[in-house]
Amino acid sequence: RLAYKPNRVEESQWRALVYYWSTPKARGKSERNKLIRSKKKFHHTIGRTNFACVMEREKKKHNGKKMSCIEVFKVAYSKKDGRPVNDAVAQALSDMDELVSQMPESSMQSSSVVDEIFTQVMGLE
Repeated sequence: RLAYKPNRVEESQWRALVYYWSTPKARGKSERNKLIRSKKKFHHTIGRTNFACVMEREKKKHNGKKMSCIEVFKVAYSKKDGRPVNDAVAQALSDMDELVSQMPESSMQSSSVVDEIFTQVMGLE
């Protein structure tokens, strides 16, 4: 690993990092994180942008209208062409749309109803 040092990293820092990566503690963290990532079903498309920034950006696009959890989820977990990133996201969006269609139009004005639908499909996490 020492031979693969990136140009922007100092030699001493690279050696320390490679040494750390070889410790049991670091290897354990790496294995645990691999396992957690392998169980992840939803992969967003917003990169390092946080959800609050996405909400604010979308709010500006829609003349100050506050975005619901469902609308933010659609933006964050869809490709640029609007298609969901994977089947799990497509299923979640379908389930949300189904529940929204069953609600009376008047109740959809309440953000708590929309948030409840989101929570019902996605769970509390």
